[in-house]
Amino acid sequence: MVNTDWLSSSIGLPAGLAGWPARVALIVVITACIALVANALLRRLHRGAHWLPGVWDDAVLTAARGPLFWLVWIIGLGLSLPHWPLDGLGSLRDHLWTAHNTLLNVVFLWFLYRVFDQGSSAHVAAKRQQDSGYDDSSVYAVARVLKLLVFAAIVLVVLHALGVSITGALAFGGIGGIAVGFAAKDLLSNLFGGLMIFIEKPFVVGDWVRSPDREIEGTVEDIGWRLTRIKTFDRRPIYVPNAIFNTIVLENPSRMANRRLSLQLRLRLADLPRVEAVVDDIRTLLEKSDDIDHAQTMMVNFDAIGESALTVSIYAFTQTTSWAEYQNCKQSLLFAIADIVERHGAALALPARELHVRQDAVPAPI
Repeated sequence: MVNTDWLSSSIGLPAGLAGWPARVALIVVITACIALVANALLRRLHRGAHWLPGVWDDAVLTAARGPLFWLVWIIGLGLSLPHWPLDGLGSLRDHLWTAHNTLLNVVFLWFLYRVFDQGSSAHVAAKRQQDSGYDDSSVYAVARVLKLLVFAAIVLVVLHALGVSITGALAFGGIGGIAVGFAAKDLLSNLFGGLMIFIEKPFVVGDWVRSPDREIEGTVEDIGWRLTRIKTFDRRPIYVPNAIFNTIVLENPSRMANRRLSLQLRLRLADLPRVEAVVDDIRTLLEKSDDIDHAQTMMVNFDAIGESALTVSIYAFTQTTSWAEYQNCKQSLLFAIADIVERHGAALALPARELHVRQDAVPAPI
């Protein structure tokens, strides 16, 4: 129990005040004045905090507004308790002191809760100003865990004030937790799956993901503690339990460095004398193209002689990873390759077969 009798005596109540109501009223007036001054001072500090480079100082001052007001009043009412005529009311004074100390602890924990809430939002807002693609899922995940711990501490403080044994409550909670764990193992596995997503970050909100094991492909819209919402390319939302991501192979094309360009050019068998010049010109085209990443593998080769066509293999990587830009790049290259083929007098091969008929096998006319 926190003893504030020394603080009550230190305010120097006038000896001429008759009766306890006057002394209590004076303490209430002084408390109200202190609350007003503290509120005004906090507002002034909050306006000045906008000029500071950090974000947590502003978050702390914002979080302190409500708790500071109640803290001043709780302390003021605690200072007035020694002046109340409670001597003949048994243990009422002790119960009031217990409530007073409990409220102090609750206000402090409430302040911490608001600091984590305001601080995480301010931190994410500041990072998004520097980088519009900033991933905020980890920050909010940590803030949720911290706020959950603070809420649990508030519950334990209130239970202790009500006379409930904390040791017994924790022991009961452990036994109950085992029972709940068996009954809700799927829920817990999804919670741990969500935690691993926040920690390892195989994908973030906005990424394009797909799984060859399951029919899952689309853009991640939200990562929750139990479910992840993915919007497919035909604009249908699918809700995937987080535990599934621990057992499937997941591909994240959003993190690719390049897009691969792989083409098979089929020329006529009659164009065999022209193939070498066509291959050289296509290779030069790719080497001079700004759309191709020249640091990656690039190959243009006469690949095969088939039954009805000569195959030229074209393999390279584009600079862009955007699907739309990749299609435009691919289209431009195909037009340029078609011009090269036409310029050398070659042509694309069509599926064809030759039928040789022996003259001596032709039957005589009837």
